[in-house]
Amino acid sequence: MQAAQLAAAAVSDSLRYDEEEDAPDGERAARQEVRLPGPPTDPASAWRTARLISALMARDLADCLAASLDCYARVWTAMDARGRGGAEAWAGAAAADAARDADGGGGGGGGGGRSARAGGACGARGAAWGSDRCAHHPPPLFSVQLVVQDERIAFSPPLAELRAAALSAFDAAPAAAARVEDVAARAADPASEATLRPPPPDHPAIAAPRAAAAGAVDRGLEPPAALAAAFGAFAELLGAGPEERAAAWEAGGHSLEETAAEIERLGALAARVEALSELTVAFRMVSVDAAPARAALAGRALAARGALLARLRERWRAGNEAAISRCEAIADRLAEEPPDAEAMAALAAFASSASDELPALAAAASEAAAVGAVLEAGRGAVDEGGADALWRLRRWPAALEAQLEAAAERLAGYRERFRLQLAADQRALAQDAQTLLSEAAALSSEAGARASEAGGAQSEAGGAQSEERAAAAREVEERLAALERRAQTLSGREDIFGLPHAEHPQLAEARALLAQLGPAPDSPL
Repeated sequence: MQAAQLAAAAVSDSLRYDEEEDAPDGERAARQEVRLPGPPTDPASAWRTARLISALMARDLADCLAASLDCYARVWTAMDARGRGGAEAWAGAAAADAARDADGGGGGGGGGGRSARAGGACGARGAAWGSDRCAHHPPPLFSVQLVVQDERIAFSPPLAELRAAALSAFDAAPAAAARVEDVAARAADPASEATLRPPPPDHPAIAAPRAAAAGAVDRGLEPPAALAAAFGAFAELLGAGPEERAAAWEAGGHSLEETAAEIERLGALAARVEALSELTVAFRMVSVDAAPARAALAGRALAARGALLARLRERWRAGNEAAISRCEAIADRLAEEPPDAEAMAALAAFASSASDELPALAAAASEAAAVGAVLEAGRGAVDEGGADALWRLRRWPAALEAQLEAAAERLAGYRERFRLQLAADQRALAQDAQTLLSEAAALSSEAGARASEAGGAQSEAGGAQSEERAAAAREVEERLAALERRAQTLSGREDIFGLPHAEHPQLAEARALLAQLGPAPDSPL
C-alpha cells in the first residue's frame, strides 16, 4: 500500500505543470522530488501502479484538452465583430451600431458604443466600405480576395474554408489526444497499441467552446459576406460580354435618347462600383482585397459602355458618309446641262424628287449632330475625318436648297429654248415631208408611164433605168422612215410642253405612193 501511494505521488508530481521550468536559469525554486526505492517487484503492485498511472493520465488529458479548447475559443470570442472594431468598416451596419449604442458598449468587452467613439465623418452613412478609420484594431487573422469567378462574386479562398480552418482545432485536438498510449493496456499486453480515449465530440467540455468559437467566427464572417452581397448588386454586369450586350441593345431598336441614357448609366455604374469600397477592407477577423472584383465589375461596365459608343460611332460614320454621298450625287445631277427636251424633262423630274427628299436629308443632318453630341458627352473618340464629315453634312441641306433654286431658274430658260427649238423642228419636218412627197409622186408617175408602154422584152437601156428607179425608191423609203421617226420624237416633245400634236399628212401620202410602186429590192416592205 505504501509503495502504491508513493508511486501515485510521483506520477501526480510528474504530470503537474512546473511554472519554475520557464524561469530563467539560476532563479528556479527548489521543488520536492519523490524518489522511489525501485520498481515494484510484486506483479500485482506493478499492475495497480500502471492502472493508476493510466487513470491519472486520462484525467489530466481530459482536463488539458478542455482547458486548451476553452482558451482557443476565447481567442475567437475576443475577436467577435460585434464587440470591437471591424463592424465600423462594415458600411451599413446600422442595426449593430444601434444595439451597441443602446447598451453603451456591446459584447466582448469592446469598449464604448459607436456614438461614444466615433465623431465627424466616422459616423456618416453611405461611405465606402473600409473608409471608416475610427475603430482601430489589430491586423485581421485572415486575408482573402473578392473576385469575379464563373460569372459570380466569390471569395478566394472561400469563407467556408476560413471557417473550417478556424474550427479545425476542435477536431484536431481530440484526435491528437486519442494518440496518447494507454499505459495500463501496455502493462497488461506489451504488444497492445491501445490509446487513451478523450471525451467525445458532444461532451460539454468540447461542444461548448466549439459552439462559442463557431458563433464568433460566423459573426466575424458576416461583414465580408455582406460586402460580397453589396458587390452582388451589380450582377447585371455578369454573364453576357460587352459586344453581346451592345448587339442585344442595338437589336432592341432603342432611340438615340435611350442609348444616350444607357451610356450615361453604364458610366455611372462603373463609378458606383469603384466608390463602393476601398481597395482593401480590413474587418476585425478578415481582410478583404476587393480590388479584383472592383476592377472586374467596373471594367465590364466601362467595356459595355465603350461597345455601345463604338457601335453608335460606326453607325454615325456610315450614315454620315451615305448622306453626304447622296447630297453630292444630287448636286452633280442638278449641275448637268440637258442637251434636249427629254433630258430637260428628266432633270426637272429629278429636281422635284430631290426637293421632296430635302427634308429627310435635313433631318439626317440634325440626327447626325445629335449623335455627335452624344458621342462628345460620352467621350467617344471622334477622329478628324468624322468631325469633318459632320460639318460637311450639316451644311449640305442649305447648299442643296440654293442649288435647287438655281436649277429651277435654269430649267425655265431651257424650257423656253427647247420650246422654240421644237417649233423650228416641226417646220423643218414639214418642209422635208413635202419634198419627200414630191419625189415619191415623181417616182410613181414615172413608174406608171413605164407600165403603160406596150411591147415585149425590154432593152438593155430599159433594164438599167429600172435599177436606177429601184435604188431611188429605196432611198426615198429610208428617208421616209427617218422622217416618221422624227415626227414621233417631236410628238413626244410636244407632250413635254403640253402642246397639241402637229399633223404631217405628207408622210402618209408618201407612204401610200411608195406602196403603189410595190416593194423594192432589199426593201423592208
